[in-house]
Amino acid sequence: MRIIVLLGDDSDRHRSFILGLLNALQDAGYIASLSSKTLDEMGDEVEQVARFADQAAADAWVVFCGTQSVLEWFAAQSCPSFAISGRVRNVQIPSFGPDKVPAVRIAVQRLVELGHRRIVMLCLSVGRTPKPSYMKRAFFKELETQGIQTGPYNLPDWEENRVGFQKSLDSLFGLTPPTALVIDESALLSARLQFCTKRGLQIPRDFSLVSSARDVSFEWCHQSISHISRPVHPITKRIVEWADNVTHGKISRKGSLRLSL
Repeated sequence: MRIIVLLGDDSDRHRSFILGLLNALQDAGYIASLSSKTLDEMGDEVEQVARFADQAAADAWVVFCGTQSVLEWFAAQSCPSFAISGRVRNVQIPSFGPDKVPAVRIAVQRLVELGHRRIVMLCLSVGRTPKPSYMKRAFFKELETQGIQTGPYNLPDWEENRVGFQKSLDSLFGLTPPTALVIDESALLSARLQFCTKRGLQIPRDFSLVSSARDVSFEWCHQSISHISRPVHPITKRIVEWADNVTHGKISRKGSLRLSL
């Protein structure tokens, strides 16, 4: 069985978790590979994804960080598919993803305890549009619980490319710079640190930084960046089990499982 892993953007190709998943599927006897195009390259447009999928000749799909419309399309197809993270809530598709809500709440509470009031989260558009995801809404709710008025400042909208991200940072650190920044995508972290170097900003002297995902580079830091980590073995194991079920004709439209962190 040929399984294609459809990635969110090009940076996902270098995630240790994705590479580990490919190895696990291949060790289990499957022909597993990464998609030649990413959802980002296709603009997250269902029509483009559909044309690409029709030409790919996959026996099954693993979709990473898909939008709700994209995941709904895959869920409606006869070809089996499995979703990792992304907008999986309310979509009838086998899925597995980390439930970061408890960890985000604790992070906000700790930041407020340290005196922070201007707390901002930066994330990709899949977490912002057409409306904030479940985790982002929990972020807003916890800020409000802590007595902080929320608005677009706390979850900025920006054009999803290199120039757009830099413009967003320039605007954000203009008149009322945040005292704490939560990065919801490790791919944005390096660009953020480069911005700090150019501006002469230091962490934690000028602001606190929290990453909602672990990056392998953190292990090489003298003081690791505060982050939310997740065990990857349960996710990999669940996907291999799903692939085994598919080969035996046990195709389920459900099977969502969230792993609290």
